Amino acid sequence: MYSMPPAGATDQGKKIDDLPEVWAPDDYPRTMPSFLAASARQHGPIFRVRWSDAPGVVHMVGPEANKLILHTQRECFSHELGWTPVLGEYFGKGLLNMDGEEHTRHRKMMTRPSPSPICRAICP
Repeated sequence: MYSMPPAGATDQGKKIDDLPEVWAPDDYPRTMPSFLAASARQHGPIFRVRWSDAPGVVHMVGPEANKLILHTQRECFSHELGWTPVLGEYFGKGLLNMDGEEHTRHRKMMTRPSPSPICRAICP
């Protein structure tokens, strides 16, 4: 879920209502990856998907979107607000749906500061 524009941003981009909207097929849960890839090729990397009576969901597809959302502009998106309603009942609160300093702190706890001796031995 988008929370705020990046510092210094002058272009606010498109309004959600101005994004291309595509209707998902009845078998959307089963065909989602191929459907999203085809929709991105046809409409560009940012579009809205409607399925059944659910409100539209904005999808950002592709490597640039992944880098933007998960790395370079992570602070501009709320992963807690976006993922907790979807996964919270099943997974509780975890790294995927944490934001800010809490996410950073937990990520550091889960990441080794340097590769293990075994990894160094098998990796070039």
